This record gives sequence, C-alpha cells and structure tokens, in this order.
Amino acid sequence: MNKLLYIPFLVFVCLMGSALQAQVEYPSYYLGQSYDSLIAALWEGGTAWLLTLLLIIGFLGFYYFRKQRIQRKRFKDIVSDTPEQLPIPRSVNNKSKVSEALSEQILKKLDAFEKKKGYLNSSINMQNLAKRLGTNASYLSKVINSEKNKNFARYLNDLRIEHAAKWLREDEKARNYTIKAIALDCGYNNAESFSRAFYKTYGIHPSFFIKQLNKK
Repeated sequence: MNKLLYIPFLVFVCLMGSALQAQVEYPSYYLGQSYDSLIAALWEGGTAWLLTLLLIIGFLGFYYFRKQRIQRKRFKDIVSDTPEQLPIPRSVNNKSKVSEALSEQILKKLDAFEKKKGYLNSSINMQNLAKRLGTNASYLSKVINSEKNKNFARYLNDLRIEHAAKWLREDEKARNYTIKAIALDCGYNNAESFSRAFYKTYGIHPSFFIKQLNKK
C-alpha cells in the first residue's frame, strides 16, 4: 500500500511539469494575462489536477480496504480450522501399479514421518525420503499421488505450511522471529520461498498472518 501512495504523487508531479512546460513554451500567453485571469486559469487547472488526484486516491483506498477485508476473512478462516488436517478420501487408482499391501506399508511409514516432523528437514527430497522409507522414488510418488491426491512437492509444502500456521497460532514467542528465521525452522531455505508457499496455501502472507495474531 505504501508503494501505491506514490502513484498520485507522481501524477501530480507530471501534471505540474506539463503546466510549467506550457508556461515556458508559451510565455507570451501567460505574460499577456491579467492577474485575475491568470489566477482563474491556474485555479481551473488546479481543480482538474485535484479531481484527478482525488479519483486516484479514492480508487487506491477502495482497492486497499477491499484487499484488507479479504485478507482478514482469510485469516479468520485459518484460525478457525482445526489444527489437524482433515482426512483425505482414499481413491482407487488402477494405474498406480502399486499393490495394496505395499501402498499400506508406505502410508504407515509416511504417517510416522509426519508425526516425527521429518518434513522440517530442508534437505528432504523424493529420493532420500524414499530411501529412508525403504522403497523407491517411483512407488513413493505414485502412493502420494493416489492416496494423498497431490504431488510430492505439494505434499511437502502443505505439511510445512500447516506446521508454520499452527506453530505461530500457539507460540507467541515465534511471532517475534523474522520471516527468514521462521522459514528456516519450517524447512525452507529462504524467506521468499516460504512466503510464496504460505500465500499460495492461505491467500495471505505470513507477515499479515502474524500481525493479525498479535491483535487478538
């Protein structure tokens, strides 16, 4: 929003620049005007500039408050949800080529992985997780796709972001950390990737989420 406030200022500067340029290019017109007519001309021009600025500021104000209202609604939706993820209905996928017994075995190991919060390890990937679970990347990918209804990257991101939201809700001290520090603790390598993932999941940035939590 602070950056948007520069727009009416820049418009005003441009309009003033145009007026000054007109006075430089056509000095005889302005010099030939009486004091009263010159003031009237400037007033008419100033009124047009003022109306333009008011329209721009009004539009930006509407946009800002509408965005704030939407973000506050999304915040309420987040904090009203239960911390645990709702169970995802299991789907039958005959193309997965993974036996039911093997699929159940991988799911149990994934459940243990989630309970131990292994997803907070920033170096985790499909290959080393598959090795840790005693399977291969192909089987792991197919089980996550068919049983979790998402790909591996989305699966990992959802676990991390849900953990971050729950952690920030329950731990006031965590809200004093920088976004980068929170990102690193949640398995991300930088603040930007964490903020993008948080926004993609909840529709608001983590900084706004923390700000609203602190108001409660």
